[in-house]
Amino acid sequence: MSVRRDTRSLSQPCWLIDYSDENRLRHRIRVHCTRSVANRKYLKILEKVENRKLGITTKYDQITLTQLTKKYITTSEIDGKSPLTVKRIQNATNHLMRLIGPNMPVLSINALDIEEFKRIRLTENTPRNKKLSKSSLNVELRHLKALFNWAVKFNLLRSSPIKNVKFIKTESKPVRFLSPDELQSLFGAINESGDRDAFDLFTFYLQLGARRSEILPPKCTWNHIDFDRKTIILIGKRQKRRTMPLNDALLGILQLRINDPYPLNLTPNQVTGIILKYFKKAGIKNASAHTLRKTCGSLLIQAGIGVYKVSKYLGHCSVTVTEKHYIDLLKSEYDDLSVLIGENYTGNGHSHQKFDKNLEGFGINGQPINGPNH
Repeated sequence: MSVRRDTRSLSQPCWLIDYSDENRLRHRIRVHCTRSVANRKYLKILEKVENRKLGITTKYDQITLTQLTKKYITTSEIDGKSPLTVKRIQNATNHLMRLIGPNMPVLSINALDIEEFKRIRLTENTPRNKKLSKSSLNVELRHLKALFNWAVKFNLLRSSPIKNVKFIKTESKPVRFLSPDELQSLFGAINESGDRDAFDLFTFYLQLGARRSEILPPKCTWNHIDFDRKTIILIGKRQKRRTMPLNDALLGILQLRINDPYPLNLTPNQVTGIILKYFKKAGIKNASAHTLRKTCGSLLIQAGIGVYKVSKYLGHCSVTVTEKHYIDLLKSEYDDLSVLIGENYTGNGHSHQKFDKNLEGFGINGQPINGPNH
């Protein structure tokens, strides 16, 4: 146990506090402050460790799962997480409280409790009298992991009980996107009905690759649209912004809606209803609103746009996410490029003209894709 200077910090004083807890686990805390303040922090830590050894608890040691959940949800709302995400957090924590008790002290929850939660959730019936899918359970586990990691970050927990709990293995499914024939059938059904809202919605989602909420109020208002620069600002996950180009088709749609309160004045539920309605009319199965976003990404990749540009266009947090979603398409693209290289490299030089010609219109059925502007 000690307090020592962190020599890596050059801009301001920094101290490393090393100590062992009541379970003889070693910890290190890095603090930016004066030496005297670091010493006081060190003494407080030792006092807490000794108190826990004697069975003396603090107010945080008695915090219940219900109290922790309320604090976390309040913070999530303040941080700008979407209502749907907050609803999923509440759903996951409600099930955990139902199974282990709402008044369970957070410090008493361990990995065995989480494993029991996994077992029960997989075997019990949902309100629709069906079994919970493995993917849905993994979603709940991800939210619970975020909850306990948040508690650790703010010193409400020493370690997360879900830290060593493994997620359920699921079969990776190929990305679902709409084929050219399905797109033709879809817009045929829309044109036949003359539904303006439906046409505008599908056009926006397919060309911008936006998430459902990103082009709807309150995230998207007229203040986010610049007609002079022909751009729109989309606010994605964690309030991250990205500026997207607007082509003539999208600008035309917005000009016709200029007197509406919002560019697309619809609720998320209305949007889902419209999308599923026309999927059904067009005979499209196993698709959702998010399929349109995946379709945009797949069209860009099949048109030969680099994965890095596609990742930025879709607002993914990293290229790894894009590669994971579109791995099958990327593998097909790499295979095709490999064949082209093999055909055009003879050992004496490259046939650049033929190679470039083969790459033209690299997309569905060899035809150029008229996707979003870049």
